[in-house]
Amino acid sequence: MPSTATEKKPTADSTSRGKKRLIVPGLRWWIVALLFGAAVLNYVDRQTLSALAPTIQKDLELALIEETSPQEAAKDAGTPWSCTQVFTYRGTWYLLIGRLMTEPVWYFYQFWFAKYLSSDRALSQEQLKITWIVYAAAGVGSLLGGWLSGRLVSRGMAPARSRMWVMFGCACLMPLSPFISQITGLNFALTVAACTVVASLAWLINISSLVVDLVPRHSLGTVFSVVATGSTIGGIVMNTIVARMVTGPSTRPAGFLDQTIQTLFGGLLEQVQGQGYGQWFLIMAFLLPAAWLLLWLGRIHLPSISPITTPIPHDR
Repeated sequence: MPSTATEKKPTADSTSRGKKRLIVPGLRWWIVALLFGAAVLNYVDRQTLSALAPTIQKDLELALIEETSPQEAAKDAGTPWSCTQVFTYRGTWYLLIGRLMTEPVWYFYQFWFAKYLSSDRALSQEQLKITWIVYAAAGVGSLLGGWLSGRLVSRGMAPARSRMWVMFGCACLMPLSPFISQITGLNFALTVAACTVVASLAWLINISSLVVDLVPRHSLGTVFSVVATGSTIGGIVMNTIVARMVTGPSTRPAGFLDQTIQTLFGGLLEQVQGQGYGQWFLIMAFLLPAAWLLLWLGRIHLPSISPITTPIPHDR
């Protein structure tokens, strides 16, 4: 009904009176006290660390870590690599392809595993909280991968070789992947999935460390950024393949990347279309073993392709 002349509009004063304000007595002094307490804790913390610095350095063997061996000094000598040197170094391409092949395993667990549990295992939104197991396993794999290779190095094994042996163990665990979609019990399936996640993250930690082992410090950032593009490309390809497996071809106009992937992997996409998640779990079983075999046959772990012996990396 239309308003009449007798109706009164609420004023700003009446509206503000209707709202309750949270008033904390002495709020400014509480803020001052918290800032003062934080400053005192920071000061005490710094003084404690200064007093304990010699003991900490001795316990953690920081002096040994900071030492530069003659071999490392030779590797780091010279000027930063040019783009031509970066792209003509064989190690760059082996590591890039290795990450392209293996990074999709971890990407799948991050972005698609919850969807798999919801659609194929019929878990509700509330039950999907169980996926915390995946991220806990990722943390274990990251720590375990670094610890194992560190133990091998401390026993005298060359760093690059130690990474390869840890990665071999990770590759041996990945054939468990197809059983995840075949196992009836949810808890058992999640246990197997956690094992493959541990293997995947331990692999990623070590393949990333290979870049540090092989490339001089002055060119490490450049080579690492090039190698990391393999991770991005692998994630794009994985998302396209898995989406085609579970939903079929897209009805939207294909963009540049979609057209490129269709050109390169068109036959594979047609084969897996509509096959569900089981096919991807099967594919994941072969990704790490195939990448490890590629790196091993490429002799990535041997000094023959390392810049330690060839400062200008034109490998023949």
